[in-house]
Amino acid sequence: MKVVDFFCGAGGFSEGFRQAGFEIVQGIEINKNALTSFNFNFGTNDKPTNILEIAKSVESINKYVADSDIIVGSPPCVSFSSSNKSGNADKSLGIQLIKAFLKIITVKRYNEDSILKAYFMENVVNSMNYLQEENGFTFEELDLGTWCKQFNNPETKQPFSPEDKAIIPYEDTRVLNSRDYGSFQSRKRAITAHIINFGSMANPPKHYAKNKTLKEFFHLFTSPYPDENKSTLIQDPNYKNLSLKTTEVTDHFYDTRIHDMDAKLSQELKENHPYMGKMSFPENLDKPVRTITATKISMAREAIIFKAEHKGENSQYRLPTVREAACFMGFPITYQFKGSESQKWKQIGNAVCPTLSYVLANKLQQHLLSKTIGRKVVTDYTEPDFDYFSLETFEQKEILPTKKSKNARFRGHYKKKLNITVSLANFSIGEGDKSIRYWNTSIQKGTGKGSFHYELRPSDFKSIENSIISKLSEKEIKILSEVKTQMEKLDINSESVKYDFMNRINSQLEPNNLIAYISKEILKDNSLNNFGIRANNCWSEIQIKDILPQPINQKFKIEGDQLIALAIFISVTKALSK
Repeated sequence: MKVVDFFCGAGGFSEGFRQAGFEIVQGIEINKNALTSFNFNFGTNDKPTNILEIAKSVESINKYVADSDIIVGSPPCVSFSSSNKSGNADKSLGIQLIKAFLKIITVKRYNEDSILKAYFMENVVNSMNYLQEENGFTFEELDLGTWCKQFNNPETKQPFSPEDKAIIPYEDTRVLNSRDYGSFQSRKRAITAHIINFGSMANPPKHYAKNKTLKEFFHLFTSPYPDENKSTLIQDPNYKNLSLKTTEVTDHFYDTRIHDMDAKLSQELKENHPYMGKMSFPENLDKPVRTITATKISMAREAIIFKAEHKGENSQYRLPTVREAACFMGFPITYQFKGSESQKWKQIGNAVCPTLSYVLANKLQQHLLSKTIGRKVVTDYTEPDFDYFSLETFEQKEILPTKKSKNARFRGHYKKKLNITVSLANFSIGEGDKSIRYWNTSIQKGTGKGSFHYELRPSDFKSIENSIISKLSEKEIKILSEVKTQMEKLDINSESVKYDFMNRINSQLEPNNLIAYISKEILKDNSLNNFGIRANNCWSEIQIKDILPQPINQKFKIEGDQLIALAIFISVTKALSK
């Protein structure tokens, strides 16, 4: 049976269907590098195409889209992703692309000579909110109001009207996680699966009672470091019948170590994020890897970071190689990708997980043919026939911290306690214009709408400092005094801090290091022991309204160590604002 793959990218959706015995006849994709990867791996010769152009008319759909038994597609998910502007990104283009895809499916389904038997759509979970639930999409909404009248509604035996439902994807959509189907990756996605003249396809049964783990993966797959490779044959971690010579494995033998400053920032965002839960740092080897994203990053909460096998002076950690990322997704080690390292990574992060795609295709085979065909994986290495950007020149490179842009934002805080944070930032954390740069100190409690945010005004600094001192215990005032004495030894001014921040200089004046230093001084063991204060439960508790000069409608307490941090941050803000 033939498959056409829309938004095909490098071909993850198609790879799973090929493994189940389907014939991939066409890939439709606008990105040239991704389509080159697709063409090479499936022997097609498709040209970059904009689906919005194809979907402009029924005539262009029938002209450019091959007839097929199956249509699959994964409309770009960036509009719907929760990680894109915290889920608040503009959704209009994403919705437009989904509607174009659904329009093409509708035309191919109701054409007089249609051979379409099923269609599938994959997207991030949040996309389900834009599938119009049980209302679905009418022919009119898909710009097929006139075209539909030539076909009879199978239920009424009367011609369709523009107001009739053309397609209702929401009722065929469910959330599946690739880790439940043999993947080394935890990747939740909304999957639409519809069989023509039948309805929703049942979920494929979960394959494993226990998830695969990173520890298993690293046991099965080779290290990217040459002197760690003892075997001339490398086993694919996903496919037992597939192995290649070391010289044939691509996109793996290169240095992906990162500077410890990058790793430290990522660790802070994972373990001490101001409003999100704690994550493992480095990755928890007893779990599947987290979702591979389209951007390879080292300084973010989403970054996937491992301990490096070969550690340098300032490089204790590394990122996955392109080949490791591809294997996490379920691509065979014979699969090739076109482009630079970042372009290859993007193709993999945007792909449908072949491991999940295969079980969907296998389930469809069972329904349509009452049988399945043995899994077919390409086992022979074929050298890329395109302009190949080789990553296989392993050299231990000089590891430098990633530089910030001149307009980079900074936000750091003393440790979060009782959902309260005391923050130092160079922009307004609240509802202000985040493009304006100025150093400030603020207090937050809770997250999302209705949460408390108070940015301290310079005119209030003196009164707040006096209020803090009046409320602290004698022991806490002593700690505050000692920390201030230590802080005065640092030559803090906006130019020095800005320079160290932008250039990622590993000094005490780099803002992340500065906050870590302040926190360490507040909780320094000798201070706590001298005063008999235990860090977790022996600080004073003061009502927030008794500290701030402006009347507030809030009743929560803030602990003494956070007040000390607040007073120190005020001092830092004053120094940086001179």
